[in-house]
Amino acid sequence: HPAYPNPITILIKAKEQQPYYFKSLPLHESQKIVEETKEYTLFEYEILINFEFTQHLNMYQPFLEVMEPKWLREKLK
Repeated sequence: HPAYPNPITILIKAKEQQPYYFKSLPLHESQKIVEETKEYTLFEYEILINFEFTQHLNMYQPFLEVMEPKWLREKLK
């Protein structure tokens, strides 16, 4: 995947119980809620992509979906 020396914006759609978990234990200090519905919550992060972050995303499958960036979405499928 591309090397990003600067933080990038990541959008994650979380569903079922996962939004409650992320609200009580944010994945990163930059976490913001972009949209909330009964079905899902859309979280935004400004973060440097690293192994630890991608491992966290993998750990919470199938309760989340990476919406942006597209290359990270494809990598985690």
